[in-house]
Amino acid sequence: MQTKLIKDGCALEIVNVKIEDLNSEQKQTIKALLFEYGIVLLRKQTSCPAEYTRFVNDIGPIHEFDELVWNQYGEWAGKLTSLPNPATFKPKDQYPVQRVTGQKINDKFTGIFATGTLDWHSDMNRYDIGDGTALQGYTGCKNTSTLILSTNKAHRELPEDIANDIKEAYCEYTFNPDKWANGIPEHQRQIMLDSPSGTRKYYKMWLEQTNAGGHKGFYFFPNNKCLMRTKNGIDHNIRTKFEDYLLQEEFMYEHWWEEGDILLMDQLTTLHRRGQNDPEIISNRILHRICFRLSNLNNYVEKNNTIKIENPALSAPVIAAPTTLDNDYIFGFDFDFDKQKLLQQYKKNLQNSKNFNDNGLPASVPKLQLQEDFEFNYAQELMDFFEITGEAKYYTVKKDCDFDLHVDTLPQCSINVLVSDNPAPVFIGGKNYMYKNCVLNVKEPHGVFMNDENRILFKISIFDYTFEEVKQKINTKLKDLK
Repeated sequence: MQTKLIKDGCALEIVNVKIEDLNSEQKQTIKALLFEYGIVLLRKQTSCPAEYTRFVNDIGPIHEFDELVWNQYGEWAGKLTSLPNPATFKPKDQYPVQRVTGQKINDKFTGIFATGTLDWHSDMNRYDIGDGTALQGYTGCKNTSTLILSTNKAHRELPEDIANDIKEAYCEYTFNPDKWANGIPEHQRQIMLDSPSGTRKYYKMWLEQTNAGGHKGFYFFPNNKCLMRTKNGIDHNIRTKFEDYLLQEEFMYEHWWEEGDILLMDQLTTLHRRGQNDPEIISNRILHRICFRLSNLNNYVEKNNTIKIENPALSAPVIAAPTTLDNDYIFGFDFDFDKQKLLQQYKKNLQNSKNFNDNGLPASVPKLQLQEDFEFNYAQELMDFFEITGEAKYYTVKKDCDFDLHVDTLPQCSINVLVSDNPAPVFIGGKNYMYKNCVLNVKEPHGVFMNDENRILFKISIFDYTFEEVKQKINTKLKDLK
């Protein structure tokens, strides 16, 4: 059995073999190579569905056999209650398959993802599902392609600075097929939403993954409402830097199909998408898909993605010196803000409050509320007085809720004025700070925890001046007032 690398190790091809002639040792070698490279290709194999299924089942057991509901000709075969033995099944050409196609018979679709756009995705949308996918070109597939992203290769070549940024990072996901499978037939969409992936919806995964073969890559599924948490909390700059690195063409293999080609993919460390979404192409192209267990036996994925992160704010000291705070994170100052005007404006605009997504949380979770884009003369007077420009907003953190550790994306700093009584402190720089008014360095990870009352904050987000520049401006103004 011979092999050759594809595109500098993006994928690996097994050459000069026939799957029906492979012995057990050879299949285990292929499985080991799939662990290592994440993508394995075998060209122009038999299109007999029984032989194809037997080969895949020997690479990794097929638990999702209930997805095999058609025969290769597009006729409905019915739901299986167990996997038929592909070695003894008769007649072999009637062995059930799962078809990926837009082909219709008697005006009914005969496959999944029959319409719409199929964007970057993993077939693993929860812990208890197959983490291996096999695709075989059946017919009508010539001059069509599937793109696969190899995070195995990306991990091997990961720059040191990005590795440090994402160390111990994990992602929270919300199942979101409307993003990565937009426009699929409504009946399939509803089946997906009613499936365990759709009803459970939320799951957490470490960014760096190690499969059962001991090889590392990344599970990163940005189209599944992905919220990345790093050691800095929610840091958009780190996520953007990582995503820009990962989604480079050099880590992608585009496979142009020929009939009989088989692609094996590790869903723990790869993403894939359809190369062409033209309805005419989809209606003619037929692929056969099988989901199988590669690493994910005995709850492997769930066991290795049990994420318990202790909240650092709960053990951090509380600093209660509101007007003498002055460090790289926070500058507390004594200024007589008109709290009555601030509270009146808050109440006036209360009906326009909107649930704030907290950079990825479902909008239905109203733990945070935001008011913005309102006219407020007093806010403009404050900006004129301190000789700054910015945007005035109100943030409300609900009682018994947290505002997770995060870094602001666009503002450089902010002037914060707490409007509510007995507010929770801000956690930044490893400490909890009690304050009345402050300038906050929002480029440092910060959040609000230990919140036992509604916490109302008036905030002027500042984009054109640094934290140090705003500190200097306020100091100058305060001296002039004396």
